Amino acid sequence: MTQPNHHDDLEGLLGAYDAPAPRPAFVRHLRGRLEGELDAALAARRRVVRLWTYLGAAAAAILAIGLAASFLNDEPAPGPLGRGRGDPRTFGTPRQVPFTLGDPAYACTPRAVPTGPHIEPYPGPPRQPVVVPADTRNLALGKPVTSSDPRPIIGSLRHVTDGEKRSTDMALVELAPGLQWVQIDLQQRAVIDAIALWHYPATPRVYHDVVVQVSDDPDFRTGVTTVFNNDYDNSSGLGAGRDMEYVEDYRGRVIETGGAAGRYVRLYSAGNIDNDQNHYVEVEVYGRPAARDGDSA
Repeated sequence: MTQPNHHDDLEGLLGAYDAPAPRPAFVRHLRGRLEGELDAALAARRRVVRLWTYLGAAAAAILAIGLAASFLNDEPAPGPLGRGRGDPRTFGTPRQVPFTLGDPAYACTPRAVPTGPHIEPYPGPPRQPVVVPADTRNLALGKPVTSSDPRPIIGSLRHVTDGEKRSTDMALVELAPGLQWVQIDLQQRAVIDAIALWHYPATPRVYHDVVVQVSDDPDFRTGVTTVFNNDYDNSSGLGAGRDMEYVEDYRGRVIETGGAAGRYVRLYSAGNIDNDQNHYVEVEVYGRPAARDGDSA
């Protein structure tokens, strides 16, 4: 009897990728144990959260920067992976980030989509699913928002976390020209798996110098983790980023944050291709409360 090829099943389930390569080296045809692959991934200190399934036995491996050992919920004793029996309740069933899209109705005729060496192709390939632990939720909903522009030109800062993504001025906050930021106080330290943001879903646009940071310091002077930065020329003075500029539409942007921990989330931008203003319709921060002070997961 021919052994089934679990390579494609695994890759399809995980939606797995290891940026910048679309197919990670440790996703392969599996017939024996996974420990060699897991150990290699840990040695490479990969920033990935993924679920492995093998012949009906689940092995959830949290592979994160600084992690010293893998986690397994290899249920059937003694465990077909040969790494001991784990507790499947410890991790729960991973799921995709449960965000909803904005309004696809554009308020005006979109301009020609810009291109360039620092801009992602648009619309680009289908997005990969973002897989997060089962207890992940939107911690930003209804949380207080502050800004470098305390008196927005249009709207209120509360729109950033009110859960409304309609393409209308009633759901929009417009900030002054130039480099500006909005900051969300999660009101507790959290482990953050993904951040979803919508600048202006009424028409496709490129916003410049998009930088997203996490910290426990409300002034962002110490302990700052940058989870996204597409300021390729450091024009905003926050450091040159390696992420690409992108054309944003009603689908917004979902940023995988690799389990960054902190209480505050700050998002920068410096105008857009249509004007110098900065806009936000919604920001969602998907994570879970940190177990205790000092924990990163």
